[in-house]
Amino acid sequence: MIPADAGGVLLRLARGAIVDELARARGLRRRGWPGADAAASTEPPWLREPGATFVTLTMAGRLRGCIGSLEAWRGVGEDVVENARAAAFRDPRFQPVSASEVADLRVEVSLLSASTPIDFTDEADAVTRLRPGVDGVILTAGARRGTFLPQDVVEWFRSLPYYYEDEHAIYVHAGLPRGEDGFAHPREVTPPSTLLWCRDEDFFTSYRGKLCVFGHTRTEYLPEELSAYTPEDPTDLWAGECCVGLDTGAGSGGFLTALELPAGRVYESRD
Repeated sequence: MIPADAGGVLLRLARGAIVDELARARGLRRRGWPGADAAASTEPPWLREPGATFVTLTMAGRLRGCIGSLEAWRGVGEDVVENARAAAFRDPRFQPVSASEVADLRVEVSLLSASTPIDFTDEADAVTRLRPGVDGVILTAGARRGTFLPQDVVEWFRSLPYYYEDEHAIYVHAGLPRGEDGFAHPREVTPPSTLLWCRDEDFFTSYRGKLCVFGHTRTEYLPEELSAYTPEDPTDLWAGECCVGLDTGAGSGGFLTALELPAGRVYESRD
């Protein structure tokens, strides 16, 4: 059984795995840390018990990497070591951690309990059954699954801007709402969270401002006759007069689409 005071050992393993990997990359062998292979023989026996963990790395309060396991399928010691290495060096959102960052790197390890189903009548009932700051949530519907992530990752998402703009385009999650004098610029939208959820057909058909790249609405549900990009295939990128839809359903059986600007090249993850 994994003890309640396991945190110190798990944190040491996580940080040690990162430092050890950096040392290996420089052709060094750091003495004093057993590493993943020796952990089974020199560390507490409970490290061999199955466990699911998330390793979260932050620097100056900002996320630097986060990788984890939702289900226990290997020893908790090995899980921490591998997730620490992945968070530091293989999180696709960040550059690999460098040796100069280690001293300022904050390492957190979250040990997940086994998931258990809960019965509820509606959303409000489900909320009352959850303990804020303690419970994570995995939602499933058929073949689809969504996960409420560890708090540090949630805070990172919340720290991101609601939109981005460069000389080529405006980039938003869902689209732009119509204001009193036409479609509003994202900086004028109140509340800004509207940019995450608005789904106004008028935007798809009538917007004539600076190029706006958006997602949220799968392209197959957009008016295909208005698309200047392969209108014969409603499932791929949708190109309106001044807006481009990129949601081709990568998270629900479709494929991933990217648009390179200003070249206008389209990349797809399907064959």
